[in-house]
Amino acid sequence: MSHEFFGTRNFGPDDAITISNRPHGAANDERRVLPFSPEAATAGLADPVWFPFAAEVVARLRFNLGSELNRMASGYTDFNTAPRAAPPPQPAKKRLISGKGADADNFSFNDGNADPHHPTAAQLLLALRLAATFGRCGAVDACLAPQALTMLSGLRLAEVKPVLEVLDYGLLPPGTRTLTMSRRSPGITPDLVLCAPETDGHEISRFNLRTFHEDLVNAFDSRAPVLILWPDVEELPADIARFFSAPLRLVPTDRGILLELLRLTHGESGTFEAGEILAALPDDRALADLSPLALKAALRASSALEVARQLADLLRPAAKVAPSLDDLSGDGEALAAARRLVADLGLWKERRIGWNELCRSMLMFGPPGTGKTWLARAMGASAGVDFIATSFAEWQAAGHLGNMLAAMQKSFTEARRRSPSILFIDEIDSVGSRLSSDRHGANYSHQVINGFLEQMDRISREEGVIVIGACNFPERIDPAVLRAGCVFHGMVGADSTG
Repeated sequence: MSHEFFGTRNFGPDDAITISNRPHGAANDERRVLPFSPEAATAGLADPVWFPFAAEVVARLRFNLGSELNRMASGYTDFNTAPRAAPPPQPAKKRLISGKGADADNFSFNDGNADPHHPTAAQLLLALRLAATFGRCGAVDACLAPQALTMLSGLRLAEVKPVLEVLDYGLLPPGTRTLTMSRRSPGITPDLVLCAPETDGHEISRFNLRTFHEDLVNAFDSRAPVLILWPDVEELPADIARFFSAPLRLVPTDRGILLELLRLTHGESGTFEAGEILAALPDDRALADLSPLALKAALRASSALEVARQLADLLRPAAKVAPSLDDLSGDGEALAAARRLVADLGLWKERRIGWNELCRSMLMFGPPGTGKTWLARAMGASAGVDFIATSFAEWQAAGHLGNMLAAMQKSFTEARRRSPSILFIDEIDSVGSRLSSDRHGANYSHQVINGFLEQMDRISREEGVIVIGACNFPERIDPAVLRAGCVFHGMVGADSTG
């Protein structure tokens, strides 16, 4: 139902698929051919450990796309039986990448031969992000172990199909046979089963979502290893989520990944000033929200530096007035707690403490006008993380119960996607209480409380999101929400903050 059989790529252990004639994974043990410049190191960007693996992935992607294009041009349509293109000629040992100006989607190794097909910039970017996610070929091999069950999350809906393509054409080792759950056949024994929802890139229909959930359950029966692609827009069922305590999460685009992409699309030997390009690029938080259209528009520039400058212009946020904790005075309980939380978040970002050592959520209560929202915004500005503000009133305005719960889920999903982040939820007391004597709408209230507890439980098992709640009347909140350490790790009274 979801996708076609992808088939086996024509690579053997002796095929030249990397920067020299080496098998899958050999590059991990060798020094990269084109290291970061001293300017990049001065700018504070470390040489990524995933780069050797990324070089292999990009080289495989380039060759396999060309082989597939040749195969289709020859009139073959059966992925199982079609002959494969001959292995590529061995590339030159020095990796020279030439820029193409407005035709920036093209790139080539200097092997003296015209490429049969060029990966697009979007495919190259996904290849780099996947390489950064897995790190090295050993992590990919672990997904191919007998009966392995792996989940890759952090995908947008529009990325599901492209990720499947890059996985199959670039990331997986030579010769890997892949098959999707819904197209499995008793006569075919694949090396890896892929489980992903059918989507048009904007939404998943109810029928396709139900089919996907059925495929997930059936995946547990498969003797072959299974890789599940889970888009953030959908909630992972609780009975399945407990089997994936630490799913892989697709690394978002950051400055290091973008710099490598620009090497592929605009790099020229001796003229690629990494330090200057890094200084011009937007920060990682802005790049994480980079849209395919913005990337295409920027890549039309004639140089990597100009691309970086255009990205900075395209992603520059609108001017916002946001206080910092240093702008606020007083020694109240809420302000002191906010300063401790921001300090701990900074230590976590520096990897000096673990996520489980942080106070990861806090509930502020007090009468209107005591600056609860202002304090939460100051925490986001002082911590240097994204701030996502929402409220129970905003969720309820979405419509009936189903729409309300969907709006709630969307806020939590956005906070996870933009992590590290602070999710601020106002009017927490609107969640209600199951102990209320008012039985009118009790079923609605119970489902809202359960939905909120489920979202808080899920986000508590992942790193990167601090949840700050605010309310006027904590006594109206269900005891399960207030239970110490279960939902909110801290509860402080808010006094007027100046």
